[in-house]
Amino acid sequence: KLRIYPGGKQSESNDTWIMLSFGKIQEMDAGGKAVAGRSIMSLAAEKGIVWSQENRTVAGAPAVVTRMELPLEYGGSFKETCSGGGGSGGGGSAGGDKNVAGGGGSSGGSGSGADGALDSDEGTSGGGSGKNTGKKRRLLSTGSIVIETMVFSESAVVDYGNFSVEVLRGQMKFNIESVAWPFCGSDHKLEVNLDLKVPG
Repeated sequence: KLRIYPGGKQSESNDTWIMLSFGKIQEMDAGGKAVAGRSIMSLAAEKGIVWSQENRTVAGAPAVVTRMELPLEYGGSFKETCSGGGGSGGGGSAGGDKNVAGGGGSSGGSGSGADGALDSDEGTSGGGSGKNTGKKRRLLSTGSIVIETMVFSESAVVDYGNFSVEVLRGQMKFNIESVAWPFCGSDHKLEVNLDLKVPG
């Protein structure tokens, strides 16, 4: 949980605050299904979070920026391996892609291949049957989850992708960034559960 006081006064008598509660972070496949063993159940329960705060100019306006960074470590519901193997297919070996974790190449008459960010980045050929081997693939590195909240002391217009967002004086903006999450597929994404609470 992260409680922000837009007025800058952190006391029990100050009833002007915003609380952000970050829950489960889950890797999802292209079909919108949760990937087993690839989640962080609750940021509140995680150890090793690094906090920092600074005054920064954002979109030309002064803001107080609070940063929370969680280094990703394997364990519990966040497994070091992706399950997978060859899929059905007919004719060629698959080469490795160092920036893609998991996913697996096609296999069939020519065997199976392994994708990158694994122990081996090379595809192999042989007499594969095209069946899923269920082999585990060990990931080589992890990244971090970064959350930044910005409380503006002046109004600003902040770019957000292809859009612009107007943030008024005293309002808050927050960003959630995944840094080098070792996805099990190049078309996977992250789903973040977030609860926003204000007094009253």
